Amino acid sequence: MLRTLQDILLAPDRDEAIRRLPHYASSNAGAVPEWMRPYVETSRRLYAHDPKFFDQPFGPKDLAEFKASGITGFHHSIGIGAPGAKMQALDFLASYQGWVGRQADHFTLVGTAADLDHAKAEGKAAIIMGLQNADQFESADDVKYFYRLGLRCAQLTYNSQNLIGSGSTDRIDGGVSDFGQEIITAMNKTGMLVDTSHSG
Repeated sequence: MLRTLQDILLAPDRDEAIRRLPHYASSNAGAVPEWMRPYVETSRRLYAHDPKFFDQPFGPKDLAEFKASGITGFHHSIGIGAPGAKMQALDFLASYQGWVGRQADHFTLVGTAADLDHAKAEGKAAIIMGLQNADQFESADDVKYFYRLGLRCAQLTYNSQNLIGSGSTDRIDGGVSDFGQEIITAMNKTGMLVDTSHSG
């Protein structure tokens, strides 16, 4: 049985996955509700990570548009989760760091708060690497591991409950688990931002 939006988004046939949800399975309606399609599509883009995007640096037009936006720093994150979350996180971090490294004249990664000021002084955009959901943490030791790889912010849950705690859409808010407390303690000790949006 499908349990989360993540299951829907990663399913080969999303329309069929939605039809298999318990409250739709009992309905005679064969089609995916029209009101749900935009939500599913928007959410799919949150979870989509196409490494091929990172194969090529921005072209002159993209760079000009970015510079014109006035953005000098931002938090970039994607949603991960379910089985394979650790590999999803590693793939994203490696792909994005390579992309930034190939454009070092325009972008830089943030290691500490001071890097935001340095980037602005050098006319670069500072990028804070983050993840939506924290399923990549299989143990408290993983916090330091991912910090060394450049992760500076992690959202504890993404809407649904995980091993860390309850999500914002769970019917019952069970709070933070014992494992979740270990992860938060490790994040505080390491200096990684604790993102509580979408959490219970």
